[in-house]
Amino acid sequence: MPKKVETRGVDRAEARNALLKASEMNTAAASELASGRWNSAGLNAVHAGICAADSALIASETIRSASQDHGVVMALLEELVPEFAATQRRQLGGLLKMKNVVAYEQRLLNEVEARQMVDQANRLTRWASALIADRLSGG
Repeated sequence: MPKKVETRGVDRAEARNALLKASEMNTAAASELASGRWNSAGLNAVHAGICAADSALIASETIRSASQDHGVVMALLEELVPEFAATQRRQLGGLLKMKNVVAYEQRLLNEVEARQMVDQANRLTRWASALIADRLSGG
């Protein structure tokens, strides 16, 4: 884990709220994708992935990162959540890699990039949903 990572404790039940946000952002991303708004679809996918990651961390460890660096969430998941496997690392890492491109750079996303980002966010959200179901059922 990175040195001196600031986290804050949260109730495990709040994982459902973070997951709901991820689901809503996935829905928005899909709608934007269907309308050909690649940049908006990509940005919604990034936020969906971040919320899904937060939900998994909350469900597993009852903490969330207090850092503005979203990479910290990935480091926390890697260290603390054994189910955060190579597949989820690639999905979240791919979304975080594209965050600056879609949010701050002048370059526009193309359809292939947007579709890939939406797919990554959906898969990450499904993974987080299964993890949360397990954790909140006592598994």
